[in-house]
Amino acid sequence: DNINHHILINILRKRIDDEQFISLIWKFLRAGYLEDWKFHKTFSGTPQGGILSPLLANIYLNELDNFMSRYKSTFDLGKAKKTNPAYSRINHQIKKARKELWEAKGKDEIQEKELGITLRKLLAERERIPQRYPMDENYKRIQYVRYADDFLIGVIGSKEDAYRAKKDIANFLKSELKLTLSEEKTLITNTRHKARFLGYDVKVGRDFHSKRRSDGIKTRAFSLKCELYMPTDLVYSRLFKKGAIKVNQKTGKWKPMHRPELIKLVPLEILRNYNAQIRGTYQYYQLAVNVCHLNSYKYLLEYSMYKTLANKYRTTLSKAKRKFMVNGIFQVSYMTKSGKKTEVLYDKGFRRNKAPITKKDIEKLPSEVSYQSRTSLIQRLVANQCEWCKAEEGSMEVHHVRKLKNLKGKKKWERQMIARNRKTMILCRKCHRDLHNGKLD
Repeated sequence: DNINHHILINILRKRIDDEQFISLIWKFLRAGYLEDWKFHKTFSGTPQGGILSPLLANIYLNELDNFMSRYKSTFDLGKAKKTNPAYSRINHQIKKARKELWEAKGKDEIQEKELGITLRKLLAERERIPQRYPMDENYKRIQYVRYADDFLIGVIGSKEDAYRAKKDIANFLKSELKLTLSEEKTLITNTRHKARFLGYDVKVGRDFHSKRRSDGIKTRAFSLKCELYMPTDLVYSRLFKKGAIKVNQKTGKWKPMHRPELIKLVPLEILRNYNAQIRGTYQYYQLAVNVCHLNSYKYLLEYSMYKTLANKYRTTLSKAKRKFMVNGIFQVSYMTKSGKKTEVLYDKGFRRNKAPITKKDIEKLPSEVSYQSRTSLIQRLVANQCEWCKAEEGSMEVHHVRKLKNLKGKKKWERQMIARNRKTMILCRKCHRDLHNGKLD
């Protein structure tokens, strides 16, 4: 909303030497908007929902990227942290203990045993001590990453360095881009604590335990490594907003609920909605250390689906579940041109993915729109084909019954509706008239 038009145009002019094109951008920015049928002029910002808006915002904030690149070159200091004196001291004691153990081998069993115990204690103590001095004033680093208008800055240095960096960035944004930092969102957090960024919680691990590599060398593989965590509160709050879960007043835990907006869909569409939610959430959080917590998330969605199907068929949860269970696996069968197919509830687990992500749509959270855009009834009407005589000419009509249990199954069309478990049937005008006159079969 606060992008300055004049600054944006000046930025574009650095690379674009075409005033007609620049004039077109001006018109886009100054197009204005209608609210309650009243025209409002736009003096700043990019049009919300405009196809160019994200691109122009990125071009505008590219100036911040360039500033941070220059700032990093002046901020970074030193080549490496100096060795921790406490680590050097314990390392010297370990070397001494190893030498004494080597000399005592085969000579004195009691002394050899005591030296072995001492060495193991010293090695365990060394694992708890960082090799490099944590607060080396001669070593500083800054790292910056941005996605749209959300950015995260990591600082190796003192708290004062972090405050100074924040102040310098705020001054640049105010003077050069006429933007102000949000004080509520721009927080300074110690890396021991989690910082929220793009739906992930980010922190730096401090596990100094060593791990043996494939070549046999022991390293501190988890020491001071950046870790991503899935914020379970955020994940469950999304389900709460959808109405899939609610808080159990007695236990204070999450309780699965049926979703009324899905009841009118056929079972296959309901299953695909829940599968999209489970798969999409896992795809987004597969980099998280605690992604295995999605097992309980899946459990809530699974029983929300059972309750939705139970409400659809006006039966109990166990009966609705049993209706679609085949050899202990929940599945929905459907017919295609190539024959009968089945779709099952997602059951591939939630393992953490450590490999690089190559998919371009990884940042997208799950969407259910594709499974709710049309009901099967509308799709059948759009197909414009009689479900009895297969005629495709003329307008189609819908024959419906109040309850499936009212059908006796004596006639062929009744058996067809019962088999499909549908209270509606798409018929051409002639077949519909014949059905009501008792002449259809």
